[in-house]
Amino acid sequence: MQGATVVAPHRFSFSPLFANIANAPCPFRLGHIGASIKQSTNLRERLLFKQRQDEAVRRVLQLAKASSNAKPEVPKRRSTASALSSYFDVSFQDENVIRPIDRYHSNTYSLSKRVLGLADYLFVRYPVPLFLYRSVLTWQGIELIFGEQALRERNLDNAPYEWKFRSWFYAVAQGKSLAKVAKNDFTKREAHFFLLAPPTGDIVRNIYWAKLVAAGLNEQAATYLTNRCSAQLLSLLGDRLQGFATLFEECWKEMFDFQRAEVTDFLQVCIQTANFSFKGRTYGSISKLSHEWHQGVYLTSRCSYETWQQTFETWQSTKKSVTTRFQELTNTRALFEEGTRQRHCVYTYRSRCLSRRTSIVSLRWYDGMHGVPEAELGRLTIEVCLISRSVVQVRGKQNCRPTEEQISLIRAWAGMNGLAISPCAC
Repeated sequence: MQGATVVAPHRFSFSPLFANIANAPCPFRLGHIGASIKQSTNLRERLLFKQRQDEAVRRVLQLAKASSNAKPEVPKRRSTASALSSYFDVSFQDENVIRPIDRYHSNTYSLSKRVLGLADYLFVRYPVPLFLYRSVLTWQGIELIFGEQALRERNLDNAPYEWKFRSWFYAVAQGKSLAKVAKNDFTKREAHFFLLAPPTGDIVRNIYWAKLVAAGLNEQAATYLTNRCSAQLLSLLGDRLQGFATLFEECWKEMFDFQRAEVTDFLQVCIQTANFSFKGRTYGSISKLSHEWHQGVYLTSRCSYETWQQTFETWQSTKKSVTTRFQELTNTRALFEEGTRQRHCVYTYRSRCLSRRTSIVSLRWYDGMHGVPEAELGRLTIEVCLISRSVVQVRGKQNCRPTEEQISLIRAWAGMNGLAISPCAC
């Protein structure tokens, strides 16, 4: 068409305002605008590409660093039955084996589960209490299953190698009557409770747990008592066991949590006195005798020097010119000094410390940076049960209870050492 203005096509669409600018007689033309936009677009793309490239390089470097720090993965292998034999104290060719060893197969990588699974495969037709497996395991097997690292040192009353205990395991595993097999050790009632005993307790302690429960003591009190008293001590009860269980049941109902340890300590001394009768005793009379005994025991103790291995490292911290120190007592002289200063009966715990059932830790505060004895501000005595890995008692001077602030400090120390806090500890 004549007189019509033909506009060349562009990659951009413009508004009428841009059309007027294009016809205007000035050097600022559309070509310059397009070139500027193209130049800025290319620059932005180059910057984005550079950022993506840098980010990719950083990711590669991070992956390389992570792979260099990572431990090489070792393929897990399941142990064969013959490789598990070191955990058993019995022959796999024993007459009580009920299934062929060459057909055993396990689908788990857990070593403890494989050991228990092999025991079940070889010997078990009916459920067996966990603690009875001790009778067919070596020390290595017991440490693996029950996690008792100090078990080898406590070699007085829980060795699982007696044939009697093993025959009990076989009897229960194959559906026989335990009351008949162990008729010289249990009544039918005691045999019933023996099979219900705490699964992680050792066999000998659970024997007395069953006898105490059968005599009328509640299960919680029986567990508390057997954890604090050795089986060797409980064996001294003899025919006094029924009277003792009746008395302790009455005391358990009347006592507060913090009083249980004090009364139990006194009763342990009574057990060792052969002519002390528990019949007719009440909580009131026992509590009075216990108080008098605790007041006088630190004066009448005789200190013969003996030592034992340290379990917990000394921990110390200084804040605002006050030094706090957790220090384990590792000899009878230190126990005697602790009991004399605090006016309580910690010295009577020496047999438990020597047999490594108990550790005594002294929490002390000092004025100044060096923690010299002359600047001591106060102390608490902490009893740790090594069997259950827990703090079971905390007492101050004359058996006073700790404050909430002191309990928080003890909880922090216990956490650092992998210890639990018993509900009745404080």
